Amino acid sequence: RIRGVHIAAEGMWVVLVAAALGQTGDYLCSHHGYDAAERLNPASEWDATYLASIKCIDSHSVNLGSASRPLSGMTALVRIAARSFQAQSNSVDLSGSPDLERIDNNAFDRFDGSITLGATHAKLAHIGAYAFIYFKGVLTFVGTSALTTVGQSAFIYIVTAGSTIDLTAATQLNTIGASAFEQFDGKLTVTISSGLGEIEDSTFDRVSHTESTVDLTGATALTRIGELAFDDFRGTLTLSGASSLTSIGDRAFATQSSIAANSNNMYDFAASTLLATIGANAFENSDGAIVLTPAPALTTIGANAFFHFTGTLNIDNAPELTSIGANAFNRDSDDLDTAAATGSVVDISAASNLETIGACLLYTSDAADDLLCVD
Repeated sequence: RIRGVHIAAEGMWVVLVAAALGQTGDYLCSHHGYDAAERLNPASEWDATYLASIKCIDSHSVNLGSASRPLSGMTALVRIAARSFQAQSNSVDLSGSPDLERIDNNAFDRFDGSITLGATHAKLAHIGAYAFIYFKGVLTFVGTSALTTVGQSAFIYIVTAGSTIDLTAATQLNTIGASAFEQFDGKLTVTISSGLGEIEDSTFDRVSHTESTVDLTGATALTRIGELAFDDFRGTLTLSGASSLTSIGDRAFATQSSIAANSNNMYDFAASTLLATIGANAFENSDGAIVLTPAPALTTIGANAFFHFTGTLNIDNAPELTSIGANAFNRDSDDLDTAAATGSVVDISAASNLETIGACLLYTSDAADDLLCVD
């Protein structure tokens, strides 16, 4: 049985479902302490009293139709359940919903309209997986200190111009799912909190706005940076103080040399004394400055780890290093500006247990007629 509210003047339906829908991930407000509304008389049109009473919007429950004005006035709203606004086209005004705490999985999947979530949403703690996947309109999101979770692929494939996400104030953000911001084309500003333990695979992969920034200077609990985590990230990265970091995944920071902003990237691993593994192609085709000294726990540098790296690289004091993959420091080009690598130092003389050095560890010269492979 379906019960809900019909807002007739604009052809808008908001239906609060009170029976099981049979789809994994659906959420029924009535099962969690929220009353389901009876259907209102269509003649009541925009019933302000009813809208102000809504605390939860059920899964698959909204049909905005051809409404010309945004859905608004939900002053008591606490939760937007999974798929509730999926594939709808209009605007939803949540500025008057200060008690909003959760936006669940796929809530605004393929939504075409405008949404603003800002400082007034001081209780918003959870953004579910795929919450805004393929969002087609303009999204403005400013996270507050209440935000703890951004789910897997929450903002993936948002390619429309004008969207912005600012998480600099999200100091309690302890979970960011894989691919959370993958191929987000708007301006993204993130400060990683001291409680975040992992940056999952492809989290910031192909973020394209050159004014985007990710600051990891306070990421003291960070233990792992996953594969493709910042692959082709076109903004500016700053990393230091990651004292718990143990591994950097394959292609984690690859393909960042073609954008001017990337030359400002700073990767300071001086405090990362637990760092043991740098994956294959981790910094391939990247730019900026990398400091890996001291590196007392470093055991493995993967194949092509710094292949075609055009910035400044300093590696020293790595006594536990046992394996260096093929082409690890190979610049492999006759068209690179040799000045780009001025000041780089790779000193592995302390690696007394070094067992494996892959083919073509480096080239001695960028000159086209003097490419001498050193194994």
